Amino acid sequence: MPSRLEEFRFARWAKSLNRGTQILLSLLLVGGLNYLAARHFERWDLTSNQRFSLSAETRSYIDKIDRTPGAPPVQIILNEINVTPQPTDSAEAAAQKTAVLEDLRALLREYQFAALSAPGGKAPLQVEEVDVYRDSLRAKELADMGMADDTVVMVARQEPGPATAQKKYRVHSLTGTDLYDSQDRELTNFKGENAITSAILDVTESTQDKIYFTAGHGEMSPEDPKPQTGLSTLAHSLRERNFDLEGLDLKGNVEADIPADAKLVIVAAPQIAFQPYEAAKLLRYLNKNNGRLMVFLNPPATRGQHTGLEDLFSDWGIRADEMLVVEPDKGYLASNGDIIIRNIARHDITDFIEKNSFPIDFSPWTRPVRPDEGAAPNSDRQVTALLGTSAKSTGIRNYFNGPPYKADEYDLSGPVPVATLSELRPHDALGLPGGRLLVFGNAEFIANLRFASAEANSYLFLNAFDYLLSRQNLLNIAPKPPLKFQLNLTKAQYLNLGWRLALLPAGLMFLGIFVYVIRRRA
Repeated sequence: MPSRLEEFRFARWAKSLNRGTQILLSLLLVGGLNYLAARHFERWDLTSNQRFSLSAETRSYIDKIDRTPGAPPVQIILNEINVTPQPTDSAEAAAQKTAVLEDLRALLREYQFAALSAPGGKAPLQVEEVDVYRDSLRAKELADMGMADDTVVMVARQEPGPATAQKKYRVHSLTGTDLYDSQDRELTNFKGENAITSAILDVTESTQDKIYFTAGHGEMSPEDPKPQTGLSTLAHSLRERNFDLEGLDLKGNVEADIPADAKLVIVAAPQIAFQPYEAAKLLRYLNKNNGRLMVFLNPPATRGQHTGLEDLFSDWGIRADEMLVVEPDKGYLASNGDIIIRNIARHDITDFIEKNSFPIDFSPWTRPVRPDEGAAPNSDRQVTALLGTSAKSTGIRNYFNGPPYKADEYDLSGPVPVATLSELRPHDALGLPGGRLLVFGNAEFIANLRFASAEANSYLFLNAFDYLLSRQNLLNIAPKPPLKFQLNLTKAQYLNLGWRLALLPAGLMFLGIFVYVIRRRA
């Protein structure tokens, strides 16, 4: 009599139960492994330059993001449209954009991971990729938050306030120049981690840095929308970067100093001379408070018209001559008569512009600004001429009656410096930088018309702005080379490599066939 196990129905039921049990156990195994992997895991970056790892400094700052209930998260938003190849792009431009997109995506994944695995618990940091062409509603929200057309990555955080009030955000926008170094239009160093971590620190600060524009001397105004004399476009760029702008009238209380919260003071094309006590306030700000002062000048409209800042400039080793730069070299002139600045020194301020041969557009109304050879010596002071005109140019003193200009023995021979930086070297144990003074011999290059139309003009101002505030060295995070994959093979090498790569799958296929035949015979 056959046993119970040999009965067909029972055997089929037993086999089904066995298979079901195996499937259930397999699912439990997979689920258990995933459960353990989600809570106990380790990652190793085996690349030589730690490409896929954030620095300990960045991870420390992420862990310090406010986690109190109701605290708004930090948002990192990638604007895909500015790094996605378009049909009109050349093959080279498309390849570069693809590499940039991969660099940024890989980096932002590391920020997500760091936020999830922060020692203090999950950090309130969100990463988002947005295509503003496809998601028009989100595009409008981001525009209201402060995202500009050229923004590649925007870091934002909502400011605390009543739930019923209109939402306000602290925003730090990053463009391609913030994320990469380049030379001859080729990307050389990826600075993404430094830039994004600096932006996170910026938007999580409790207060906005304040920039003061002097007023009361006929200066250009950050609220003026006029194309030739207004600074509203420049002001918009600074507000996008989360700076608070305010006017500064130095008249009134003679003893009162520059406000203590002034991160930078800007003097833009004064038409009336500063009084001695006003200049003394600016000098005390530079000398005693390690202040930052940026001055934009035009040549005087009448003979003997002074700025009132001549002594201050001299104390800092700078001379702004009462002359007009005349540029006869057509290679340094635009079709409208503007002076194109191509003589650019190697410096942190101008490095990006010089390496990529970007022309700076100055108006013809430009004066010389150069190191003052007659200034009192100061071993702690470093004076650098940043920009100059051509070797054929001249600094003309007698220009008031218009061309033809009458030359005299006091004229300057080219190249004529038109922007000069003076700074005090660190002289204490902490190595903190001293004051910094930057004087340009042209003011119209930052006016709305040229600031918006000449790309290098905005680069120059913003690079100078960041340098004076030491923002370009906020973090000690080394840049990394951009991610590039390029394989150049001859046809013979390509065929040889193809055969070699095909050997492994072909061997596995023949091994499978051999095992199949042996089992069939058995």
